[in-house]
Amino acid sequence: MNFKIHKENGIQIIKILNSKATAVISSEFRESVKELLDKEQPKLLLVDFSVVDYIDSSFIGSMVGLYKETKQINGELRVFGLHPMVESVFESTRLYNIFKIFKDKSEALAAG
Repeated sequence: MNFKIHKENGIQIIKILNSKATAVISSEFRESVKELLDKEQPKLLLVDFSVVDYIDSSFIGSMVGLYKETKQINGELRVFGLHPMVESVFESTRLYNIFKIFKDKSEALAAG
């Protein structure tokens, strides 16, 4: 299992457990998230990247897909815990313009 999905105070949190967010785990991520969105339809979804130190274009595509699917159910997606290398990828690909990115979980939750 490359992900842990749990609910905390009514908010769904997906923790990526693999340090490499790549094509190898991308399809599992998409399937897990699709099932979660179909079943729970969360209004707020957090993705915890605190373990991830590398991300590739395939996983970025999965994240963009997650963003779009979350928007379709009138939900909000927040990302937190970016490693400096992952953060630089988010900056260079302008994903900062798409995702709401926070330092840690408490900051992501407090954003209201």
